[in-house]
Amino acid sequence: MYSIIFFVFLLFPDLDYTDLLINTLLQNDEFDERRLKQCQFHMVTMNESFAKAVEEVKLLKQKPGYAELGEIYGLYKQATVGDVNIGRPGIFDLAGRGKWDAWERRKGLSKDEAMAAYIDLVEDLKKKFGI
Repeated sequence: MYSIIFFVFLLFPDLDYTDLLINTLLQNDEFDERRLKQCQFHMVTMNESFAKAVEEVKLLKQKPGYAELGEIYGLYKQATVGDVNIGRPGIFDLAGRGKWDAWERRKGLSKDEAMAAYIDLVEDLKKKFGI
């Protein structure tokens, strides 16, 4: 059953598989409802914390430096889109290349890992620059 979900995920990576995964897990005798609720709670709190961090980074008292802005951008794109899926901008688009490079450096991180790293980075920036 899990191999079918994986195969469908490979064919249609942009779809939300939450319902399919939950139904599959509920059919598994080893997976109980308590563990399912824990998973759902983690998904909700991570998404809420990420959304809060996205808003808080806009409220920093001071603008972060270019390196920090690149980290913010790269983690945000990895958390919301996944691995870089566009070509690198041309040589004259310096800002676009910087953003693309920052995103490319995060290649391979899962969306949850990128969200967690983004949240941690924003917490550090709040301490450094204030909010």
